[in-house]
Amino acid sequence: MSLTVGTIITAAILAIVGLLSILASIANWDWFFNSSSTRLYTNRLSRRVSRIIYSVLGILILFMATYLIVNLKE
Repeated sequence: MSLTVGTIITAAILAIVGLLSILASIANWDWFFNSSSTRLYTNRLSRRVSRIIYSVLGILILFMATYLIVNLKE
């Protein structure tokens, strides 16, 4: 596998994860916010604050994916 293919795969995974985080925060999915990995935030903070945090994280992850694609050197 070349570095270019690896970068594209990484950017695609980041884009999917970022979109999932944003969609979960917008739709307020119970299965997402009741999972064991998100309970760290939802138990200590309100659900609304957790949704804001995950939407910001999703946007940052999408920016990382965009950065990888834009700076892709052939």
